[in-house]
Amino acid sequence: MAPRKTSPTNRGQKGRGDGWGQVTQRASGQWAIRYTVDAKRYSGKATYATKGAAKKALAEIHADVVRGVWKSPDEIAAEIAEAEAQRLPTFGEYVESWMAVSRRKPKTDKDYRLMIDKQLTPRFGTLHLDEITPVMVTKWFNGLLADKPTARAKTYSLLSTIFNDAIRASLIQATPCRVRGGGTVRREELAPLPTEVEIALAVEFTPPEHRLLVYLAAGLGLRSGEVRALQRGDINIKDRTLTVRRNIVRLKGGEVQGTPKTAAGNRVVGLPEWMVPLVNAHLAEYVKPASAAWLFTGSTGGWLPNTTLQDVWVTARDYAGIPRVRFHQLRAYAATRMAIAGMSDFEIMAILGQESPGVLRRYLQQIPGRVHKLADMVPSLVG
Repeated sequence: MAPRKTSPTNRGQKGRGDGWGQVTQRASGQWAIRYTVDAKRYSGKATYATKGAAKKALAEIHADVVRGVWKSPDEIAAEIAEAEAQRLPTFGEYVESWMAVSRRKPKTDKDYRLMIDKQLTPRFGTLHLDEITPVMVTKWFNGLLADKPTARAKTYSLLSTIFNDAIRASLIQATPCRVRGGGTVRREELAPLPTEVEIALAVEFTPPEHRLLVYLAAGLGLRSGEVRALQRGDINIKDRTLTVRRNIVRLKGGEVQGTPKTAAGNRVVGLPEWMVPLVNAHLAEYVKPASAAWLFTGSTGGWLPNTTLQDVWVTARDYAGIPRVRFHQLRAYAATRMAIAGMSDFEIMAILGQESPGVLRRYLQQIPGRVHKLADMVPSLVG
C-alpha cells in the first residue's frame, strides 16, 4: 500500500511536548511517545531509557510524516499480514504437511521420519523453501554421513523427492538438489559380492535350522522381512512354488507383521529344482504341521526376530571370510546371478518383487573372479 500524504498537528496535546508530539515518563522510569497525524492520536509501542532517546524517535516519525512516507500502525500490520499470507512455507512446515498427506508403508514412514528429524530439519527446517540454494544443499551433502554411503544416498534422495513434490505443487520453480549421483551408492563403496565358494562356506557356518534362510536370500533374493514371514502354507512342493504375501518390519514399538514392501512384492516365486530337497528337509525337521506355522522361529515360538537373523548371519559371514557382506546384499547376489544366467530385467524384477528397473540395476554387481570368464567370451580378432 502506498503511503498517503499527511501533515502533523499538535492539537489537543498536553504535557511535555515539543510542538508536534509529546514525550511522557512512566512510573517505571521509561519514556514513551505520543503524536497526532491527521487528527488521529497515536501512542508509540516502544519505550526509551532517556527523554532524549524518546524525542529522537519522535523526531524521526515527524520527518517521515513531512516526507509523506509515514505509515500508520494499522497499515504496517496489514502489510505484514499480506506478506505472511504470500510467503512460502519453511522447509520444516512443508515437510510436515508432506509427511501428513503422502501414503507410505509404516516402515517407510519410520525411515523417513528418522532422516527428517536427524539430518534434514536441523539444517533446513527454519529456511523458507525459496531460500534453500544449490550451494547450501551441496555443502550439506559433502559433510553428510561420509562413513555410511547407503544412508547418505537415501537421505539425499528423500530431500530431492520433497523438493520435486514442491515443484509439482507450484511452490518453487526448480530444485536446489543438484548433486550429481547424490542419490546413488558408488560401486567402490559397496562390499564385493561373495563367490559361490564363500556362500557355500557361509551356509556351512550357519546353524542347520537357519540354512534355508541363506539359500532363499542368495538364491531367490527374498528380503529379510519376507523370508522371516514365510509360513508352511506359503510353500507348495507339488507346484514347486513359494508365495510371498507377508513382511516383518521393525517400527518404533517393535517388529510387526505387514504386507510386502511394494505391490510387486506380493508374488509367487518358482522353486529351483536344486532347492526343493532343501525345503522338504527343512519342513520335515523344523516346521510344525499347521499351515500357519512359521518356517523360521524365534526362542518364543513366533517368527524369527531380525536381531537373531543378523547374529546368525554375522557369525557365518565372518567365518566364511566375507565380513563386509550384509544379509540384504544377498539380494544383489541373487539378482546378479540371475542376470548372468541370461534372465531378462523383467523376469528378475518379477522374482525379486522389484518395481523399479533403476533399483534393479543398482543391485547388479560383478562377482569377483568372473572378469576372466567375461574376457574369454569376447570374440577373437585373430585367425
